[in-house]
Amino acid sequence: MGVSLPWQTGASFALLRQPPCSPGRSAGRVFPYYYVDNFGGGINTNDWFHNGSATIYWPNGLQGTGTLVSKAAVPDGTDEYEINTTLYPQASGGAAWFYHLHRASNNAEVQTSTGQYLLVSLQTVVGVNGCSGTLAAYRKDGGGLWLLGSTVAMCGEEMTMRSFTLNQGGTVHLIVYINDQYSLHVTTSSMPGGKPGVAVGGVWGTARMHMARLGLKDRIAPTPWAPGTCTRASSHTDRSAVDAAARRYQRHRDVELQDLRGWGGWGTPQNRSSASRTLAGRDVSAQRGADRLAPQLRRQFAHSGTTR
Repeated sequence: MGVSLPWQTGASFALLRQPPCSPGRSAGRVFPYYYVDNFGGGINTNDWFHNGSATIYWPNGLQGTGTLVSKAAVPDGTDEYEINTTLYPQASGGAAWFYHLHRASNNAEVQTSTGQYLLVSLQTVVGVNGCSGTLAAYRKDGGGLWLLGSTVAMCGEEMTMRSFTLNQGGTVHLIVYINDQYSLHVTTSSMPGGKPGVAVGGVWGTARMHMARLGLKDRIAPTPWAPGTCTRASSHTDRSAVDAAARRYQRHRDVELQDLRGWGGWGTPQNRSSASRTLAGRDVSAQRGADRLAPQLRRQFAHSGTTR
């Protein structure tokens, strides 16, 4: 069953698991997904247009061959959002296809090339030598199906596939991460709006798409992500991030100093010396932590992005 989430509020995510250059990791505030479906108990036709013959793997997961297109519009009214799915491909015992659809029409169906969509396709092949993957992106509109780009992809027993669409002038950017690793970035000219969707093809046995999550574009980040900035940092943003961390550390130190001064007999040489050693030890520990954190802060703030 699908669950609608209060997308306006913040959520807790582990920063270290977030790709430093993903368009979606804003500092200080992270949005949860506005819709999550683990495909348990059947396909929820109140939430999805069900095109094709996809079925539910018990107890949860999508398999077979078919396409689901979200019935709900993206809450912020844009065509910029994230799709995130958890995949279990290995048990297919052969080739299987997992798909994300962006800007999809209500009648979109991948296997029959019906409707309109931007498509992310992950083909996994399981053989005696393990699992291999091919990642590709396509554009499907009235003119046919067009390949935008492809690459070799990692493959495993459990995987995540995340894809984003972003507008930059008259260009649409489609960015894909496999297991939170940057994997593919393609562009195409502007196309009519649509809704997010997911699809499977030839997924059988215990293989399945376990969960689909739909997320928003985040406009709170101090430095909105833009194509072309992913490989270089902004020195101004770096300084701002480190300065902010330094201010937080100084405030924390001031509070501790007040605590130490609250000890009885602060003015005596013995207590003053003991307090100074305690504070110095905390300073060293905190500084080491700050030194370890600084590179992460630089990456995080320099590449803070636009989705979620």
